[in-house]
Amino acid sequence: MNGFPEKEIRQALSSFWDDTLGDEAAISQPSDGAASVGIDELKPTMDSLTAVTVLIPLEKVLGHPLKQQLIRKGGYSSKDEFVDHLVQQLKKLPAQKQSA
Repeated sequence: MNGFPEKEIRQALSSFWDDTLGDEAAISQPSDGAASVGIDELKPTMDSLTAVTVLIPLEKVLGHPLKQQLIRKGGYSSKDEFVDHLVQQLKKLPAQKQSA
């Protein structure tokens, strides 16, 4: 595998989000025009303890182990935030055993 497999990484992250949360992500977002925000609406859509399990399929794509510190503490509020943050974090890693 030459270079950073961004397409495969983005696909793996997107699929993980969809498989893990499904329609729950849309439900947990505050509704427009809400008079007040409840405590449940302040929680991230995907918490960091759930997000860390995405490292397993990412390790298969990259061919080497990943550290849980790649995951943002506190989690992610949206799918785009989740995907973009992790792609940027992975791009910062030194090139390692990219070929399996």
